[in-house]
Amino acid sequence: MPTNTKKIDTLYIFIFLLTLVVSIIIFTAFSLFRPEYTTPKYNFTPFPTITPKNVEDAQIGRTPHCTKTIIKCKTNSDCATCPGGNYECTVVDNNENVIVNGQKINPGQWCLPSGKKETGCGTYTGRAIWSDQIQGDQQWTCECLYPDLFSGNDCLTQIACIDPTITNIDQSNNKIVSVNDKHVWDPNSPDFDPRGRTPYDRICPTDSTGPCTGPPMYKCSCDTNKTNGTAIPGTIQFVQMPNDLYRCHADPCTKNHLFNAFDTSTNTCDCSKISDQFAKSNIDGVCRDMTNICNWDIQNNKCKCEDKVVLCNSKYMYRDYPDCPDMENPGGSYCKYSCLLPGGFPYCENGGVGTVQSDGTCKCDCSHIPLPEQLSAKGDRCENICINQGPGLTEVEDSDIPYPPNGKYCCNGAYLKETGSPGGGIEAQWRCCPVNTTCS
Repeated sequence: MPTNTKKIDTLYIFIFLLTLVVSIIIFTAFSLFRPEYTTPKYNFTPFPTITPKNVEDAQIGRTPHCTKTIIKCKTNSDCATCPGGNYECTVVDNNENVIVNGQKINPGQWCLPSGKKETGCGTYTGRAIWSDQIQGDQQWTCECLYPDLFSGNDCLTQIACIDPTITNIDQSNNKIVSVNDKHVWDPNSPDFDPRGRTPYDRICPTDSTGPCTGPPMYKCSCDTNKTNGTAIPGTIQFVQMPNDLYRCHADPCTKNHLFNAFDTSTNTCDCSKISDQFAKSNIDGVCRDMTNICNWDIQNNKCKCEDKVVLCNSKYMYRDYPDCPDMENPGGSYCKYSCLLPGGFPYCENGGVGTVQSDGTCKCDCSHIPLPEQLSAKGDRCENICINQGPGLTEVEDSDIPYPPNGKYCCNGAYLKETGSPGGGIEAQWRCCPVNTTCS
């Protein structure tokens, strides 16, 4: 047992000595072949352990400090102390709204980031804003003060008093106008003076000392296609609708908007402003043209007929009667004639061609009457054909006699007078003579 213990001790000693020799060899080799290195020595006091974000007013990655403390200036050279080189001496006018990092800039000349003038922000409708907190490229932005009235990149694009559904005409004559003194609130006018008002101001009672709570001071004046307030014929007309002071709408009383028929005192359509031939729908309140249906009785809201007047329901008029044969009938009314000859054939005068409709109405087509008489054919039976040549002579063949020739009569109340010799093989001449004349 002692012999084995001695062998183990000898083995441990051998391993230790071998490890020591190998370590000495490796260290000696590294000392011989390592690169030269000398630690430099400086005479300095180490900076305290502080990261840049802890340093007061650190501007890493942001606009220099001139947007923190605004500097007055007279020329651009006064702004040279602002780091970054992107500042210029900028004039801020009395009426401008300029905001830099949340602080409103007073009127004067200040070192501000360049580019404010190029933004073109409306003086009275926009607010020029610069913020160091905006991520990405730093730039001026224009924030609109009245975005429902003036918008766009410069807040000068007028959307007030404009009907967006009408895109093919210029509506720039529609303006925001004071109800008291007719002052026009138009920031695009070169000599515009807001008079210290905004378009949303209200009228103050004379004895008021608190906030103004009266009616709105401004509303739209819809003057496009009008001359001194009078509509230009054949043009789209615009009106102001109730409870919508800041919009103009194409006149809703006809489908083509060509008439100024909307009554702002009653907020309804007055069809008599157009003509007596327009019926007022009792379904949508719109004026419908009855010219091609019948002579219209605007007072009684139905057709004027020689025979029977029929009332009926249509898409545009509720009558509490059976439906019209033609549901497109604007006024829900038509004339029913007993125009059948013995044997069931319809008749029309002066060569018109008639047909019987499913409701028994006799419908005449006047286009079959020869020219030029066709041009003056009137009436539901083509019964009215007049000579419309004023005091001029009208020649008529002998066969057209007896008087009046061919059933014709003179237009506009004139009377027909024979001026030629009906016998003897010569042509008879007839003249339309104005009333109250001898027409010799």
